[in-house]
Amino acid sequence: MPSYRPLQSVTRSLEVLRLLNLRPLTSLASLHGDSGLPKPTLVRILETLEHEGYVLRDPSGGGYRVTSGVRSLSGGFHEPSLVVERGMPKARALTEKIRWPLAIGLFDRDAMVVRYSTIPDSPLALFPSTVNWRLPMLGSGMGLAYLAFCPVEERRIILKALRRSDLPQDAVARDSARANRLFVRTRQRGYGLRAPTRPGSGDSASISIPICRPGRVLACLSLTYMARVMTPAAAARRHLPDLRALVDEVAGLESHRPGP
Repeated sequence: MPSYRPLQSVTRSLEVLRLLNLRPLTSLASLHGDSGLPKPTLVRILETLEHEGYVLRDPSGGGYRVTSGVRSLSGGFHEPSLVVERGMPKARALTEKIRWPLAIGLFDRDAMVVRYSTIPDSPLALFPSTVNWRLPMLGSGMGLAYLAFCPVEERRIILKALRRSDLPQDAVARDSARANRLFVRTRQRGYGLRAPTRPGSGDSASISIPICRPGRVLACLSLTYMARVMTPAAAARRHLPDLRALVDEVAGLESHRPGP
């Protein structure tokens, strides 16, 4: 539940911006008809938005238009963020079906960062939360899935950075032949695999698949399970079809699903 009731002034201002985005030029009368807000209220909102650089009044008096300043409002929202947003309700629904927790992670410099997890919705979760955990690229299912399916030049750059890493899991980056064999096996399987050997992982293991568009890995989807309950092969056999179906839904027509 929210801590406070929504601020009407903010709600109304966002509604006006949304309506202004529907037309190249919008008159005050049209805004009044579409929003139902009193004209004096609309004028105050419009003049405030104009003062902040998001709205421009047409010199001829024909109405109002948005400025290029509105682009800054979405400057921090990129395609990978959209993947997380799209994936949240679908991941919750899948966890409700299979009971195991899922996570969506994004690449960040030298690690995969968990941006969403269904742990609160899973009765089988082994950790209280994994959101914002930084997972090693060569010591996590997500990291292996990302590296195995990302473009070759991107992989080369990431591995070069990982060679300077102090993490024991990333030491494989200094052995090119071993790392390449790891990526080949991951591509052949179609998913990244983490066995329960990482420090702090307890009894957990995971399988991860990439969410892609041509020439780019946007994110990775991971399922975490108890290693004493299932082998990796059993986990993949039982749950990989559902994970791939979720990825296809999230990726949409603009993206594709890689596989062996």
